[in-house]
Formats: sequence, structure tokens, C-alpha cells
Amino acid sequence: LLLISTSFYAQNYEKNWNTVIENENNCKIKSANIIVAKIHKKAIADKNEVQIIKCFFYESKYLQVVDENAQTKIINNLKAEIEKASIPSKAILNLVYAKCLSDYQKQNYNLVYSRTNTVSLDDDFLTWTRTDFTNKINSSFENTLKDEHILKSTSLTQYEELFDFLTLEKFVKENLFDYLLKENITFYTQKINSWGNHTPEFKKLEKKLLGKSVDFIKLNIDFVKNETLKKILELYQKKEINAPNLENQFERIKFCNSYLLSSDDIFMKSLNAIQKETKDLLLTQKIQLEKAIILNNQASKETHPDYKIQAIATLDSIIKSNNRSNAHKQALQKKKEINSKNLNIKLQKYSHPDENTRAFVSYKNLDSLSITFYKIDQKTIKEFINSRYNKDYFASTIIKDKKAVVTQNYLLENKKNYLEYTTEVLLPQLKTGSYLVCFESNTDTDNKKAFAFETITISNLTLLAWQKEKEENYQVLDRKTGKPLEN
Repeated sequence: LLLISTSFYAQNYEKNWNTVIENENNCKIKSANIIVAKIHKKAIADKNEVQIIKCFFYESKYLQVVDENAQTKIINNLKAEIEKASIPSKAILNLVYAKCLSDYQKQNYNLVYSRTNTVSLDDDFLTWTRTDFTNKINSSFENTLKDEHILKSTSLTQYEELFDFLTLEKFVKENLFDYLLKENITFYTQKINSWGNHTPEFKKLEKKLLGKSVDFIKLNIDFVKNETLKKILELYQKKEINAPNLENQFERIKFCNSYLLSSDDIFMKSLNAIQKETKDLLLTQKIQLEKAIILNNQASKETHPDYKIQAIATLDSIIKSNNRSNAHKQALQKKKEINSKNLNIKLQKYSHPDENTRAFVSYKNLDSLSITFYKIDQKTIKEFINSRYNKDYFASTIIKDKKAVVTQNYLLENKKNYLEYTTEVLLPQLKTGSYLVCFESNTDTDNKKAFAFETITISNLTLLAWQKEKEENYQVLDRKTGKPLEN
């Protein structure tokens, strides 16, 4: 009987959450929030902590959409629930509370920044200053890790309904302390810049910062002056003391290389060392993704012309597994980016009739190029230049019903190494008039093209203008000879 009852309630919750998600997908956030409030009420009656926490996760997302009364209610309910929740649930709720406050502060930055500091902290967050928010957010994050022993003994599976996990095997091994450590690191990492921390002190320690856990956890980081950065490194040390595995080592060396060192050669060696040692497919995919990014960034025509080819091969090794990991999705995106077609054109804006002129072309992943000229008037040129909308869209509407004056096709050298090249092409001779020029590549396997638009004017005339005192003077000249024209 108990089993049937539990199953019924679980299905009932799931049905309601599906309705919430459906409303979200249809941008009906307020409707979704009303349903979440009903689920919340039922979860309290059932004393279902996991469902209560899940409600707060969703309500925190809606904090910026609802009115001030609803905001206050969500925050006050969250604070009240923290007081009476079990220690593990209290830790998760502190995380939700800290994120709520952080999101509110970001969305209302100017309002919060303009408030003057108060002597004591009021319970009403709508009156808090920037200092009040910072202190409360930091203390809440500290509270997420306060009961370390209990959190380590709490399996994440107890809160399974809160998480979207990729593999059950990996999820079962994680405890709540692991999860909250990662959340703390993610939050504080957003507070620092990826530049400005590359000091000689870190350079001296790069082997330990990018090395094994046993060396990193012994590192004395008292010399770090930036308190937020110091806190992040301490959290990484705590993370590896708690679980000195290859996954944690990878996450740390990735952070250190991005924010402290930019030592891609040593980083690559560290990645290769971890890859040789691990048997974890998901970790291997993450490592391969980082290696592909390095190869792509270091590619150049002079020193490493084949690096983008190697990057594509590395990305393909991730993609072939066809799982739905984040690394797999990012690999697909990165491959699409490397394969993308680029086209940039520079040409002479004003030319003489029946004159040979050239266009300077920068291109990537193109085999051919067609250039088409459409006759337009000066009014259309002005509208095109001053268009507030997407110029490509505006240009396509111009040429929709126009007949091309001339089209010229060109073959481009494509070395199949995904690098950008430049060339010059000879344009056809044109008669007097104004033209919209359409540059277009051949289509690819996805039926996509690279294209660009520009305007030019073909004329024997040029205009000279000058101002003397309050008088404006204009003179029409022959473009070739520079002589004034009569009448």
C-alpha cells in the first residue's frame, strides 16, 4: 500500500512539473510560477524536502519576472525553510538563497549601487546595499560547506530529482559535499577576470599548478593577494584533498591555465598525461575538446598550417561516440565554427566609367566566388548606409525584384586547412551609375553560403565643398582631370 501511494505521489509531482516546463517553453513564466506555488504547498503538506528544494530552484529562476511582493515572499519562504530543513537540505537551500540574492543584485545593479550603507542589516533585502548583498551572499556560500562530515556522507542520489545527470554510475559516486564545492568554485570564478592574474609568481609554480594532485594540495598560496582568487585555489585544494581523482585534477589545471598561466605547451602535456591514465570516456572527451581548442588557436599559415586539420580530427573522435555529453555538444559547435565560411570584401567606392578596378577579398573555406552588380539610385544607397536594420536583409530586399547588370565568377584557392586567405579579383567594367554589389560563395553541404554586400558609384564627376565664414561653396570637378565643369 505504501509503495502504491508513493508511486502515485511521484507521478502526480511529475505531471505537475511537466506542466511547468510546458509553460516555460511557451514563455508563460507567471503561469509556471503559479503551478510551482501549488506544488510547493503540496510538498510542504507531504513534508517532501526534495520537492520543496526543487520548487525553490524554479522560484529562484522566476525572481526577476514576478512583482516585489512575490519576490519578498519567495525570499522569506526560503529563509524560513533553511531554518527548519535537515543539514543536507539546509546546505542546498543556502546555495539557492545565495544564487537568488546574486541574481537579484545583478539585475538591479544600479538601484542597489545607489543605496547608502546602513549600520545594521535589515531583514528586507529590498533595502540592502551592495555591501549587504556581498556579505550575505558570501556567508550563505560559506554555510553550504559548513557541515563537511555530514555532507560527505550524503549521497547525491538522495536528491536525484533535482539533477540532470549523464551517467548513473558517476552520479552514484558523488556526494553532496563534492557538488557544493563545485558550485562554490563556479560562483567565485565568475567574480574574477581571465586576464590580469598572470604574474611571475604563478609562472614559477606552473609545474605544480598544472601537475598532479599530490603536488598541488601541498602548495602554499598565502602569497595570493586577490582574496577571491585565493579562495578559489583553496577550494580546488579542498576538492582534491577530498577526492584526488583525475577529473578534479583536470578541472583544476584547466582553471589554472585559463586564469593564471596561459602555458598551452605545458597544459597540453598535462592533458596528454591525464588522457593516458584515465579510462573514463566523459573525461577523455573533455580533454580532447581542450586539445582541439589549443590546436585551433595555435594554427597559423607560417608555423602550424595543419593544426586546424588536427583539431577537426580530434573533434571527430569526440563526436563519433554520439553521446549527449556537454563535450560532445561543444565539439559539434566547435567543428561547425572551424568549418564555417567567411567572406570580407574591400573595394574602391568611387570609380570612373569603363575602368578596370580590383576588390580585395579575405576568405575562409571557399572554393569560388560570384560578384553581381545591381543598378540602384543614390536614395537607395543612402538608405542602405543608414539602415538601422540588418544590412544583409535590407540588401536582399533591394535585389529581390531587380535584374542583375552583370555577374562575374571567380575560382579561389582553397587549401582545405580551414585558415583565412586573401586575394585580389579584377572587377568587370561598369557604366555610369550607382550599384549594389553582391558577393556570394558556393553552397556547402548544409546548403549555406558566405555573402557580403557593398555599394559603389561609377561617375566622371566629383564634388568639392568648402566653407568661408558663413558661406558654403560647392564645385563640380572632372574626376580624372580635376578641372571644374562649366554650368
